[in-house]
Formats: sequence, C-alpha cells, structure tokens
Amino acid sequence: MAKKPNEKHLTFCIDGKLRDQFQKQCKTHGVSAATVLRQWVEHSLGSGSIELQSTANMFLTVNK
Repeated sequence: MAKKPNEKHLTFCIDGKLRDQFQKQCKTHGVSAATVLRQWVEHSLGSGSIELQSTANMFLTVNK
C-alpha cells in the first residue's frame, strides 16, 4: 500500500528474529505485517484501549 499524503510513519525497533516470525505469521494469513499493525492502531483508537485482546477474526477481516 502506498503512503498517502496525510499518512506518517510509525517506527519502532524489534528483535530481527521476532520481526521475521511476525512477518511469516502474517504472510501465512495472507495479510501484511503493516496492515495488521495499522488495524490494531485503528482498533485501539476506536475502542479507547491499548489492551491486546485475541478474537478469532479480529484482523483477518481486512480487505485484501
């Protein structure tokens, strides 16, 4: 997905092995890591909470 004019980058550091595992897991579900993280941020803002809650299809309902 190309960066839109109103978008800004959010950068953080993570262990390389964890990054690779996360990207592989996302790829297994047919979604990019960036999309999963973007969806989490949007969900967090919408719910007013930063709690991590696992639901069956919380992020797998993204438009592919």
